[in-house]
Amino acid sequence: MVVAVLLQAGVLLFVALSYPSLPESVPAHFDGRGEVDRWGSRGNVWVGPGVLALVTALLLLMVRAVRVVSVPVSPVTDAGWQRLYLLSRRMLGWMAAILSLLGWEAALSVIRPGLLPGISFWPPLVLLFAVMGWYVVRMLVPRG
Repeated sequence: MVVAVLLQAGVLLFVALSYPSLPESVPAHFDGRGEVDRWGSRGNVWVGPGVLALVTALLLLMVRAVRVVSVPVSPVTDAGWQRLYLLSRRMLGWMAAILSLLGWEAALSVIRPGLLPGISFWPPLVLLFAVMGWYVVRMLVPRG
């Protein structure tokens, strides 16, 4: 979870430091292949990292409140609850870290368009859903 916070703070600082030197028009949207398909004002550089920072913050809040979050198994014994609690916290922490990396990818794609040629948003999204699936399966399969 600390990693996600540091990554998110780093990307927001990077955007803030890069903002004054950006041209008036920057890439605002990318297609599935990672190619620019819409341009916008330089204020658009905040959209991707900003939205991902909010989602990451919500995930980290959920980590703190995971005891009230529903789990995909019932009934849950006291011993089982501790296991599900730890799995839920780990899953949310990994999700926050992956979203923070996605924020870096969004910022770099706009601020330094040639730096990541051919990189698309699909690999981190696939990784995000793979992590979610892996942890949900671990929650559903009884330990023993």
